[in-house]
Amino acid sequence: MKKRILLVFPSLVSYTFDEQWVHNPMPVPPLGLLYLATPLRKNGYEVKFMDMNAVRCSRKEFVETVKNTDILGISVMSRNYDIAQEMIKDVKTINQKILIICGGPHCVLVEELVPGSDVTVVGEGEEIIVDLVNRVLNKQDLAGIDGIIYKTNGRIVKTKLPILIDNLDRIDLPATDLADYRNYGYLDDYKFSNKVRPICTSRGCPYSCKFCVLKCVPKYRERSVENVLQEIEKIYQDKNCEYLAFNEDNFLVNKKRAEAIFDGIISRGIKLKLVFQARVDSANEQLYKKFRKAGAKIVMFGLESGCQDILDYYHKRTTVEQNEYAVKLADKHDIFVYSTFIFGASIETQEHLDKTLKFILRLPIDMISVNVLKYDLGSPLWEELVEKNLIKKTDISVITDKRFSNFSTEEWEKFREKLNKKFYFRISYIARVLKKCVKQREILILRFLFNYAYKVLTNFYSISLWRQSAKGDRNIELGNKRIDLGKEIV
Repeated sequence: MKKRILLVFPSLVSYTFDEQWVHNPMPVPPLGLLYLATPLRKNGYEVKFMDMNAVRCSRKEFVETVKNTDILGISVMSRNYDIAQEMIKDVKTINQKILIICGGPHCVLVEELVPGSDVTVVGEGEEIIVDLVNRVLNKQDLAGIDGIIYKTNGRIVKTKLPILIDNLDRIDLPATDLADYRNYGYLDDYKFSNKVRPICTSRGCPYSCKFCVLKCVPKYRERSVENVLQEIEKIYQDKNCEYLAFNEDNFLVNKKRAEAIFDGIISRGIKLKLVFQARVDSANEQLYKKFRKAGAKIVMFGLESGCQDILDYYHKRTTVEQNEYAVKLADKHDIFVYSTFIFGASIETQEHLDKTLKFILRLPIDMISVNVLKYDLGSPLWEELVEKNLIKKTDISVITDKRFSNFSTEEWEKFREKLNKKFYFRISYIARVLKKCVKQREILILRFLFNYAYKVLTNFYSISLWRQSAKGDRNIELGNKRIDLGKEIV
């Protein structure tokens, strides 16, 4: 009988089932687990995949699945570490014989055995997973496998760490058929499309932004052009696919490689709408012309700020001028621009905020994601606070506040709301986006943008009402209407 393996991506929100389950909208399924599934299936294992963020699972179904599982593989991130721990304890009560293997970004960061796990993998596990599972099931010695931590005879053993795969072309394509794409396709918590498929053409990052968890993104490596095009052709055969999302931060780092991939897409007659993230310093006219011809629809830029000293503080290695050029170039080629911003740097003042607000409002950006700075475990900014004894080593993620910056968390959130409101509710913005969508015949994107804007507005007023209610004012103005919070729910 085939041995059964369950690969689980724990919720980033809560460990709950049935009606208590909380949906955490995801753009695409976690490719890491799907990459592991392929070699396991090829070697005769029965593999089941469960993303507890995207799919509601009944308690009964979960218990039955765990009872009939030989090995549980858990993808652990810092954000879901506590939830993963809760799951491990629960699973052990359901099936005492089950063997648990943990891996993922958090394991790379801390390089420690996840409590309750039989083995913790540190690094990229595609090339060792079959050997590891075989040995674990047969209770064989694990000493010869690199990149793992395990317990034997009461002592913890660490083999050579971490695992890093240099030749990405050797890796089998992910088992994407295990994922139900009807449960994905969200962008910033709003449903965009069921027809989005992911691809990852590189790993690692050659940059060193101070807010980023650098240890999780080791040396930059690329798949070959032909290897990438073979996967894109396979994805294109899926008639339910319309958008191809490049699930990586640095797709345009190597411009010659990117152009070759675009050329391959064009010459092979592949008609997909491309979505990608890019650094602003990769923007140039020739590249964007070709990218548009290949089917580009949305580009995501991490602009972060409209002030040079803030960009330097974050060690972005970009300039305000590059930010502006990249946005205008993408817009010139009718590519929809999605930009992220971070507020909360220790040196950031009201003058910086005002300057960034003006910067954002004068650029042809189609959608923004505004975030208040968080100090995440393993990032250079987190390490600075630990060294200053402002936070503890056990603090996984700390949002900025008056201790670390010029404003409180609530004040940063108020500015975030103010920026969202000012950005989305301008006649000039609405007219420009409408014209762009009509020109590109992108009704789906138009619907998404206006629904998202509506969500921002209603969220803004809901928060405002809640704050005023907390101060004891039960009669609140919403436009020209007075609302009695004791009678109506917003």
